[in-house]
Amino acid sequence: MPSIDLQVTIVGMGIAGALLAVCLERAGIEYIVLERAHELKALGTGMTITASTIRIFDQLGMLDELHAIALPIATLRYFKQNHSAIGVMDVSPNKKKFGYESLIFPRPELLKLLVSKIPKEKIYWGKKIVRTSQDTKSVKVFCLDGTEFESDILVGADGAYSAVRQSLYKNLLKKGVALKPSDLAPLNFQMHCNVGVATNLDPQKYPILNAPSAELHAILGDTHPYTLWVSVMKNNSVSWTLGGNPSAPATKADLEWEYRSAQGVPQGVRDIKLTIGGTLGDLMDKTKTELTSAVNLEDKLYERWYDGRTILVGDSVHKLVPWGGQGATQAMLDAVDLANVLYELPSNTPAAITRAFKAFYDHRFPDARAAHNSSVTASKLTGGRGFMADLYRAIALTYMPPVLYSMTMNKQHYNRPILSYLPPPPAKGTLKPNPKILSAYKPGELEKLNQRMTTVSI
Repeated sequence: MPSIDLQVTIVGMGIAGALLAVCLERAGIEYIVLERAHELKALGTGMTITASTIRIFDQLGMLDELHAIALPIATLRYFKQNHSAIGVMDVSPNKKKFGYESLIFPRPELLKLLVSKIPKEKIYWGKKIVRTSQDTKSVKVFCLDGTEFESDILVGADGAYSAVRQSLYKNLLKKGVALKPSDLAPLNFQMHCNVGVATNLDPQKYPILNAPSAELHAILGDTHPYTLWVSVMKNNSVSWTLGGNPSAPATKADLEWEYRSAQGVPQGVRDIKLTIGGTLGDLMDKTKTELTSAVNLEDKLYERWYDGRTILVGDSVHKLVPWGGQGATQAMLDAVDLANVLYELPSNTPAAITRAFKAFYDHRFPDARAAHNSSVTASKLTGGRGFMADLYRAIALTYMPPVLYSMTMNKQHYNRPILSYLPPPPAKGTLKPNPKILSAYKPGELEKLNQRMTTVSI
């Protein structure tokens, strides 16, 4: 059990907030989750995770439930508009090397799984945050409906347009604290995007549905400005994502429909032929309204993550484009590492909390920055146009030496963190993970501090 009584308020029931809640539940730390939506929504398309985060589900005893909603990923294939091959990435060796296969599943299914592990009485739906305040003793959250919540620590996990971050920055500026100009700038727009999950598909029409593993297909437009990503998932479903490349030639009408919704799609877009058979229009017709949405893909890495009793995680401080598969991964790594430093807190004093937050930031920011850079590079691989983009794809998919690709994968998967307060999962994979678990204290330092505090209290 944690050494002190601690109350945590988590704002946001996305991947970061939900996983953090599950981790705190297992730690015995008191918490609540405030979510703006009135219920869990089925928004989102296919989502991928790798051994870097699957290991934590193994430790939490949720691996079988994760596999029940997921398919293992075998390859990533890139095609031209006429379906001639550009290149392929084979990720099937990951299980032998890192202990777990990469997986793909509908994002709503993962959220549903995580929320099922959180007691209902700890979730407050329909809570729109209007402002926050904090002092040396506590932090408060004020909601639009007039309710207030007070706790020792506030975690902003409420997405790219985080109300917690906006309030935190506003309060810092009022105190005369200088923020980096980049932290105050808008998010960087990448492209318009429509996503969806087509369900109840016919395996006879789409034989690839019978495969035991998934292939991710990226189809780069030649005569149109779009890139289409398609992947088979469990239960005869297919995830699709259509992105409009702003740098490619397109008429105003071609792009405007993406602002409105996933409906009213131009016929030329519906007629895009799929590598798995049929057209994009066929998938759209098999996609329920609640399983499709239109979004603007943006990215941003913030440098100010915490102050006082408030800390930010997930998309609220590192919004990544999805092509590198890093957005959800980084959110989960945030949740695990933050849970570890909160569990070991020797007191809820400002000094102890600041020390924990600093250790978390110093550990996570470099990885988040690397992931941000990697996702930008991956977006060029999957959606870039022109000679340089073609050259980059040729190098990455055809001419990269296997040893260099292996080194890159090894570096990305070396950190597979687990919770310090639960029994570790079974050792898996030939490449052993980083054995170090994040702590704000040197070995033996925390034990001595707790002994002194116990002596003083006696």
